[in-house]
Amino acid sequence: MRKLIILIPVVAILYIGVSCVNEQTKSDVITAVELSRMNVLYIGISNPIKIAASAYEASELNVSINNGEISGSNGEYNVLVKQPGTAIVTISCNGKEIQKKEFRVKRIPDPVAAITTSSSFLTGGDISKKDLLAAGGIIIVMRDFDFDIKFDIVSFELSTDDPNLKDVQTEISKSDKFSDKQIDLINSLEEDQKLFVENIKAIGPDGRKRYLGSIVFTVNGK
Repeated sequence: MRKLIILIPVVAILYIGVSCVNEQTKSDVITAVELSRMNVLYIGISNPIKIAASAYEASELNVSINNGEISGSNGEYNVLVKQPGTAIVTISCNGKEIQKKEFRVKRIPDPVAAITTSSSFLTGGDISKKDLLAAGGIIIVMRDFDFDIKFDIVSFELSTDDPNLKDVQTEISKSDKFSDKQIDLINSLEEDQKLFVENIKAIGPDGRKRYLGSIVFTVNGK
């Protein structure tokens, strides 16, 4: 008889055939088919894993991990990993090991800052003062990431070259919203003047402070 273990971390689907020890034959083959790009556990978030083994009840399985903590039961588990590198999930029953599976462990990738408009979000380029003011501040965007996670913006700066003073004017916000002085700065912008959003600091669910890349806009209207 063949036992089948299925682990699903994040959105990966792993099919692993495991031969029954007592009935193993030469025709039994251990195979693995996986979406290796998604074979990842992320630090700082709860990674869902589903585990099932034919010939076993879900309640009979014992699941452990060597890099973090795993909680749950009856085939539904959540994994919190600690250190970048790898993590090995071990499935056993009544003290007998059934299967081990190694996963990559990574930190959550850096997001990008953007301005929300009525139709989309912008990470630079032409923008009107009306759209800037309507946005009210900046947002965080996660690209090509399968978790819906939240980053909090700690602070950011707005600056622009003053065409009259030949100087740089900089104003700081201590949140994701434009400060009153930043709003005054936006209102003072002239056609084709550049606005720089810089020194963007954000904190993710893993508690790490991130310094995000700058974005630049050119005012193209009122």
